[in-house]
Amino acid sequence: MRTTIDLGCPCGCDEPLRPPGLWAPYATCRTCGSGVTTPSRASTHWTPGQEPSAEQHAIWGGRGAQWAYAVGPGPGRVIDVGCGFGHFLLWASERGWDAVGVEPDAWARERTVAPGRVAADLAEAGADADLITLWDVLEHVTDPIAMATSLRALLKPGGRLLVCSPDFRAIKVRWPLARRDPQRFHALVRPDEHAVQFTPRGLALTLSRAGYAPVTGLHPPLSRRAGALAALAGHIPGLRRGLFVIGHAPG
Repeated sequence: MRTTIDLGCPCGCDEPLRPPGLWAPYATCRTCGSGVTTPSRASTHWTPGQEPSAEQHAIWGGRGAQWAYAVGPGPGRVIDVGCGFGHFLLWASERGWDAVGVEPDAWARERTVAPGRVAADLAEAGADADLITLWDVLEHVTDPIAMATSLRALLKPGGRLLVCSPDFRAIKVRWPLARRDPQRFHALVRPDEHAVQFTPRGLALTLSRAGYAPVTGLHPPLSRRAGALAALAGHIPGLRRGLFVIGHAPG
C-alpha cells in the first residue's frame, strides 16, 4: 500500500505535498513540482536468469554522444554509481579515465562488460574522484539529498557530480497518451521503481541542498538515433525525457 501523502518533498522543499490526483501515484511538491511515491517493489533493472539481449547491450552502450558532451575526455578519476553492466566504464576507460563502478547487484556484476572495474559498494570504490556519475539512478532513491550529500565526501575539492534522471515535466506532457495503456504507462513512468520524479528545478535544488555549488543544467545530444518528432523534442528542453544536472563540490 502506498503512503505518498505522508512523504515530504524529496528535494527538501517545506510546503505540504499535493496528494496524488492527476499525477497518481505521485504526490507532488507545490514549490518545485517534483513527485514522490513509495515504490511497490524493490528497485531493480535486472531479471536474474534472463540474460540481456544484444539489443539491450546496444541501447545501454549507445550513449557515447551524451557521455562525450557531459563528461569529456580524461585523464581523471570517475566513479559511476549504479553502473549496471559497466558500459559507461568501458567507454570512459577507453578515453583516458581511471573509471571504477559501483553495482550492488551481484548478478549484474558477474556480467559486466568492464571486468576488474566494478565494486560491490562505495567503500570498495575509494575516494578522491574528479567526477561521480549517476546515470538513471537517483530517481530510485527515497532520500536523494542524503545520497548526494554522502557522495560529496568521495570527490576532490571542486569535483563534479553528474546526475541524469527522467524529467517529470516532459513525462507530464506524455501522460494523457500513456494513461490509455497501462503497459505504456509503466514503461514510461515506472512507478514500481521510481521513488522520485524530478523536475529541472527539483533536481537542481536537491544538489544545492546537498552542498554543491554551482549547479547547472546540461542539454547533451540524444542518446541514440530517433525519428523526426523525437529529434525535434530533443531540441526543446521541456519535451526531452532526459534531465541532466551537474553540481560542483566545494573547492
